[in-house]
Amino acid sequence: MGTKRIVIGQHEYGIHADQFTSVVQNVQSAMESATTARLALLDKEERPVTVYLNGRVAEVVVVDGDELDRDTRPSEIS
Repeated sequence: MGTKRIVIGQHEYGIHADQFTSVVQNVQSAMESATTARLALLDKEERPVTVYLNGRVAEVVVVDGDELDRDTRPSEIS
């Protein structure tokens, strides 16, 4: 299964490759507009979980391999 990583605060999750773009866009939108985003992610055992990101209080979100920028280095959204 192709998964990317996302770190929110001190918690790390996986992202299904087919949902990567959507998750990154939702995170970016929530942080820019100070709203809450509902994210479909994977826990450490790669089980599906729903994470609610409060864009009003989140300081930093790190995304592994941000394909939106075609960059292979981790990306920060803050």
